Amino acid sequence: MMAAKKKELHKAVTIDDYMSDYFGDLDEAFKHYDAHMDEKVQANLRANVFLPAQQEMYNTISSELKKEFKDDDASIYGKKKELKSIAVKGLLKFFEKAGYKGIEEKIKDLEADDQYERLISLYDSQELNHQGRDDLKNGLYSIRLLIDGHAKDKKATVLTLKDALGSQMVLHTNRLQSNYTFKRSHEKLGKYESRPDLVGDYLKGKFKERGSIDISDKNKFQTHKYETLIDMRNKFIKGEKLDEHYGIEYTAPKPKK
Repeated sequence: MMAAKKKELHKAVTIDDYMSDYFGDLDEAFKHYDAHMDEKVQANLRANVFLPAQQEMYNTISSELKKEFKDDDASIYGKKKELKSIAVKGLLKFFEKAGYKGIEEKIKDLEADDQYERLISLYDSQELNHQGRDDLKNGLYSIRLLIDGHAKDKKATVLTLKDALGSQMVLHTNRLQSNYTFKRSHEKLGKYESRPDLVGDYLKGKFKERGSIDISDKNKFQTHKYETLIDMRNKFIKGEKLDEHYGIEYTAPKPKK
């Protein structure tokens, strides 16, 4: 599907005219999507970007805990100020290792509490995109929750905090990779979320190129959400059967070797 011919905005007489410079080429959008969904690309993000950055943060926090409290058995109950200061150093190392440019420069003139709030917001809310109770059900804790929780826990020690941070490393790595993969893969394709009908029309054309297709439920097919159409397309290119769940009767050919 080629991009629609752009129309000068001040001459638009329909919504399609007005949006003509917004939607791009769907072939190009799916090519971009596939490149970022590639398993090797995702594995590289985990193994060579986010996990090393997690390890750098953990090592820094562990080292600073030892400097401050000397011993793994030392209590950290009520030591929120000290823990926040240590977390700032760890988070800065994470951002530095992962390649976020200029973070330290942006916070250097802030008060200690503001430095913590700026970094914790950037990491927990923006990058990790922690979803509160929903994530806690799956064992995923934000850095803020770990710091606050240990500062309030009378039984908390340096060791329990290090253990908690260590147990979160892989979970955080996977979430960070998933978030970035989603953002990058949908940069171009995501524009069509508001117009799933255009994706549906595109897919019908692709189905016909590869073989016969019977749309058994036209209403269901035409009213699919964006996410369902993407799922349908992914199964189709893998050669998986597309059944009545999608409102069609069609068995895609097996992928060429």
